[in-house]
Amino acid sequence: MADYPFDSDKLDYRVLSQPVSQRDIAEFRQQTGSEGVSMKSMITVGVVFWSICLLLMLLQLTGLAKTDGKLLWGAVFWSVLYTIGCFAYYITYREQVRLYRFARLHGLRYLPELRDPQRNGMIFTVGHGRQARNIMSLVDRSGRTLFELGNMMYVEGYGRNRRTYSYTYLCIDMRRNLPHMVLDSTRNNLRLFGKNLSSSLPAAFAKDQRLQLEGEFNNYFTLYAPKEYERDALCIFTPEVMAAMIDTAAQFDAEVVDDKLYFYSRRPAFDDALLRRFFRVVQVAGAKFCRRSDYYADERLTDSRQANTVALAGKRLQKRGWFVVFVAVVISLLVMYIVQLLSH
Repeated sequence: MADYPFDSDKLDYRVLSQPVSQRDIAEFRQQTGSEGVSMKSMITVGVVFWSICLLLMLLQLTGLAKTDGKLLWGAVFWSVLYTIGCFAYYITYREQVRLYRFARLHGLRYLPELRDPQRNGMIFTVGHGRQARNIMSLVDRSGRTLFELGNMMYVEGYGRNRRTYSYTYLCIDMRRNLPHMVLDSTRNNLRLFGKNLSSSLPAAFAKDQRLQLEGEFNNYFTLYAPKEYERDALCIFTPEVMAAMIDTAAQFDAEVVDDKLYFYSRRPAFDDALLRRFFRVVQVAGAKFCRRSDYYADERLTDSRQANTVALAGKRLQKRGWFVVFVAVVISLLVMYIVQLLSH
């Protein structure tokens, strides 16, 4: 694992709160090649809308022309709606400009948007309409991405059953292929009386793949590893690695898939606190995990260390059956309903 050219504790986050002007947005769009309508055009259209409202109001007050009151209120309604849309548009651009400034300041690459990102983490392989935004990455001189973080969104269902899911993710390149493992954080799950009712992850895995580790680690994470790969997982999750995960990543779900280490948060967007935690994860938990993974070799294969691969049985976890998932969701909703009734 490479040493990163910055100290996570010394990163300058002040750019994330600096003001953003229309000129800043225009320069950002030009430098990044962002598509869509410019803020200047939107403001111009907004001025036209409100000018029409003002004209209709003056005509009605002066009696110079007979105007329908419904026409005036309709124009005001659509002008207000358009203004709210412009403000939301500005908020989006403001966030992008600030993150772009932050990335440039610290030697990171920034990509405003990427449709259907080709990543192997579980949040990138479910649903439809997949889209990643505000992608920041550190790339070395050889062109290899050392780590990447961004916002991920996907949709499940259609029509009335359509639902959008949003995550913020961190992906670290380990350079070494490992068995598929998932760490389901107990800190972000739906819990009742100290028991986990449902996970924040988009996939459920067979219970016979759960692995109990030493110490307090099980209080923070539920670890899933492929069958017959229990010893491999124990070799990777040393006391040092487990302590680093608890100290810096306890609030995140994590996934090891092929040569990537992912951390997931259900928060849909970045803020100062989340960025600080992610960069701390990179330099502490991520670095220790990746250093430990350098020693891994799948004993089921001959010369697997040189080949840098994992046997087929260890490449992917077995997912739980849909019927079991459905029953678990129904039971969780029923328990929540009963709790709400008892609380009234």
